[in-house]
Amino acid sequence: MKKNETKGVLDKAAILAFASNAALKVEKIELPEMGGEVYIKELTAGEREALEKQMQSQTDKNAVRATVFVHSVCNADGELMFDVEDIEAIKQLPSRPVIKVFNRSNEINGITPEQVDTAEKNS
Repeated sequence: MKKNETKGVLDKAAILAFASNAALKVEKIELPEMGGEVYIKELTAGEREALEKQMQSQTDKNAVRATVFVHSVCNADGELMFDVEDIEAIKQLPSRPVIKVFNRSNEINGITPEQVDTAEKNS
């Protein structure tokens, strides 16, 4: 089989079975500025939609990076550690670790700089 060939067309049952059995990526990143490490997670489609909606609502509050941080930092099992009520507190952290989480989360979740720019411009 060639590298770009698929194994077959997925039916509804296969797609739904994948969704219920999918192991989302949880990745540890070092934040030496804060003296340790955190986990960040790959988002489900629903989590991604919620993040994008929240990003748009936070642009006028200068909180896009803090919003991504809140929707990304998790425990080793992929359970989020923060919620939207924590955004203002996250904005008080030094920028370097927040930007590191923001950049890596965007990479593993396929969020492009263009999408971030669009969210920031839609304020």
